[in-house]
Parts: sequence; C-alpha cells; structure tokens
Amino acid sequence: MSLALLRRRLFGGSNLIFWRGEDVARLAKHYNATEGDVVTLITRRDALAGSAAVPFMDSGDAGTTSEPSAPYAVKLSGPPVDLMNDSVSLEWDLSDYRGVVLFGHNADILPIGRSVNLGVRGGWLRAGLVWSKSPFARAVRQQVDEGNLRGISVGFRPGEWQFSKTRPGGIDFVRGHKLLEFSVVNVAALPSAMFEGSAGGKSITNPSPAPASRAVSNEIAQYSARLAAIRARMSRP
Repeated sequence: MSLALLRRRLFGGSNLIFWRGEDVARLAKHYNATEGDVVTLITRRDALAGSAAVPFMDSGDAGTTSEPSAPYAVKLSGPPVDLMNDSVSLEWDLSDYRGVVLFGHNADILPIGRSVNLGVRGGWLRAGLVWSKSPFARAVRQQVDEGNLRGISVGFRPGEWQFSKTRPGGIDFVRGHKLLEFSVVNVAALPSAMFEGSAGGKSITNPSPAPASRAVSNEIAQYSARLAAIRARMSRP
C-alpha cells in the first residue's frame, strides 16, 4: 500500500492520537511498511513541524476584563463516525487527564483554558471550558463568540482498537482510550464535536465579544494559516 495512507493514518487527522510503539508497528504491518519507512515519515513530520514558529503573544495591548470566566459547554466525542472513518466509543479512561485545553493541539504554547464537569452525558463525552484570561485565549474566545470558530478535537492515547471491517481505512477505538487534552480547532475530525453554548444558556453565536487586540487576532490568523500549510504538505504523497 502507499506510504501516503500510512502517513495520513499517523498524522493526518484533526484528532491528535498519541500512538504507542506497538500501535505504530500494527499500522506499519497493515500498510506493508518497513521500520525504515516509519522512521522516514516521522523524520519528515518533525522537520515540517519545526518550521512552524510558535506565536509570540504580547500581553501589553490586550486590555483587561473583570468579566467572570463562565464555562462554555462543549461536546468532545460521540458515536458518529468521523472524517477519518474512525469510531471512538464512550468507554474513555479519564484517569490521566489534567484539565488541559489547547488551541490546535499545540502543547508548545500555554493552554487557553481548563475543563470542568468532564463526563459522559446524553451519549457524548462532554465538558465545560473555563477560559484563561491570557491575550491569546481571549483572541480564541472572541472567534468562538463571533461564531467563526466552533470545532472541538480530542488528543488521546489509544487503548483497545481494531481495524474496521466495514469502513475502508477506518479504525474502531473500542475501550480504554486515555484522554490527554482537548483542543479548540478550525476543522474538527468529528464535525458534530463543537461548542454548545455558555454556562448561562446563552447562544455563543450572538454574545458580547470578549476583548482582544487586533494584533493578537492577527497572530492567531497567521498561526492557523501556518498550521494549515504544514498539514497540506504532510498529506502529499
């Protein structure tokens, strides 16, 4: 099989999957790839990732606010099949999750908030997002409040999983997947994983926007463009 398929499986989804060594070996065998092929793919990925500059956030012009950080309700993961043709069950292992919420799965910058009330409710893994008051977090929140940014994506380590027998290229994550973080993203692997609203029941599509500077808003736009360019290059054969 083409290495492009293995590359897509290892790195191509919006969800961030922290594959273990034994998982990578299973995937390589499935796609008829050698250990050398895997090393080459990882080396190329690391080189591309290193070319993305971490955005510098200047807190000097972002303004201040005394507005309380009411949790925003979010749906993290549920039963629908995602854009990678994967299915993730609700049998999560939440024991290693420390409440981290990131933007775009980027652990090289500070979190944009923390989660509260995490648990399975109504057929979905749900949580509340309490925003940080950092300039970058306020810029992300403003995009959410304006309705421009809706997607949520999970970062997890697989537990028991198997290749789907009915969905080409898909994987069934059966049980024991460890949630490590979740992120606000531009495009979610599971389109229905998204913001549901604020704690007060107010729609997030028409609230008062959170204060953020134009400079910080430009930073987030530029950073998102760099991430999109890197993912596009990584998806090429």
